[in-house]
Amino acid sequence: MAKSNSFSEFSFISEIIIEEWLRQDLSISRSKIKEFHFKKNWLNKRTYKKETLQFPLDLLNAHLINPIFKGNQVKLLYVDDDLVTLSKPPGMHLFPLRYSETDTMLNFLRNENYGRDILQVASHTHEKGALFRLDRVTSGLMIFARTEAVYQQLQHGLAVQKYYLAIVQGQIKQRCHQRHFLVGLSKGGARVKGSMESSAEGVEANIEIIPLAYHIDLNLSLVGVILGEGHRHQIRVQLASIGHPILGDTLYGGNAAERVYLHAWAYVFGSRTFRDDTCPLFGKFFDLDSGLQMFSNHCGISERR
Repeated sequence: MAKSNSFSEFSFISEIIIEEWLRQDLSISRSKIKEFHFKKNWLNKRTYKKETLQFPLDLLNAHLINPIFKGNQVKLLYVDDDLVTLSKPPGMHLFPLRYSETDTMLNFLRNENYGRDILQVASHTHEKGALFRLDRVTSGLMIFARTEAVYQQLQHGLAVQKYYLAIVQGQIKQRCHQRHFLVGLSKGGARVKGSMESSAEGVEANIEIIPLAYHIDLNLSLVGVILGEGHRHQIRVQLASIGHPILGDTLYGGNAAERVYLHAWAYVFGSRTFRDDTCPLFGKFFDLDSGLQMFSNHCGISERR
């Protein structure tokens, strides 16, 4: 088998029907094959002996993660036999949709050889051993289980507390709880809507907001957010719904900025605490050390582990 940049060549020693070979021998689904828009008569073609054909690597390696990593810098926070924790930069996806993508968190893990165990955990999912997702625009803590047993324990066996940091437009003066009902969660990358009123299609969402600092000249607030459920875009939608969109979050009415200022700061699983104090670019607007100390005091968050 000879490889080019994006194709592999196969020389067939016997006659086969191409679609049957892809589905039965390589276990590639019909829906995945359809993504490549092959002509039907070509898929139904019967090859002759020693015929050579080219196939896209994105098709052949549909279930694999490319070991090449060409993304922004990812910081390794903590490693033990059970877990790997990383600091995700803003603008990076967790997982690739095609083998040719090389700039995601899972590409980083495979490139660093942690993928040998993490990518086998929850292998039927896109996320593999990741204990939760972050939006592409969100930076911060990501935790990966290295065994199926640890994954199951942390996903289903322990209560989890989730703490985020955000810079929002306007002044938030006091700690408050917000409850909304989200509509549109199942529509892929579409904008999610939040409402105070319950509805048949609305999904309940809860956050607690803790004001940490206010920049009077820029009319910006640094806030801590305690996340309840963890729905897609939940914090972004709920903050925008009360008139305080996140700085940089133009999808939900925020002013344009270098990034969306939302950061996954800490997760607590039972007695274990993991946190990521990097918070890229937050220090341009606020004293980050002071803000994080105040958030820690409010929530009783220890340093780590």
